[in-house]
Amino acid sequence: ADLVERAGNLGAITLAEGIEDAEELAVVRHLGAALGQGYYFAPPLSDVQFLELLETQVGQPLEGLAAWGSGGAFHRPPTVPH
Repeated sequence: ADLVERAGNLGAITLAEGIEDAEELAVVRHLGAALGQGYYFAPPLSDVQFLELLETQVGQPLEGLAAWGSGGAFHRPPTVPH
């Protein structure tokens, strides 16, 4: 959690990789990671498969991203004065 907090203080967006199940998702959300990826959200996709997935999801959250929930994914990090 300390590393995630330090990254946020620097204006970095934290990404938890390798999330494979709901329990791991809960842990990384509790730690404060801003984004996550892994088999829990989707298996590895070819470029063609990825584009097909995007086309079917226009205007809808991706199934895995919906599991991330509000307040976690895609929030802007705090701004750091330059």
